[in-house]
Amino acid sequence: MGFNQILKETRESKNLSLSQLAEKVGVTKQALHGYEKGFLTPRPIVLVEIAKALEVSTDYLLGMEQ
Repeated sequence: MGFNQILKETRESKNLSLSQLAEKVGVTKQALHGYEKGFLTPRPIVLVEIAKALEVSTDYLLGMEQ
């Protein structure tokens, strides 16, 4: 499973909408949608903010831990 799928599943498991997570992270809803669809890649600092907002590690989001 890739980053985009893990991101979407984790966001949904936390019952957050795209808009809610985008606001927490400080990115646009469109950018977050792009990350989830796999046609955009977040900068490292944005990846860290996504992990914080979802209360998971960056390794988890990147599929490096189970």
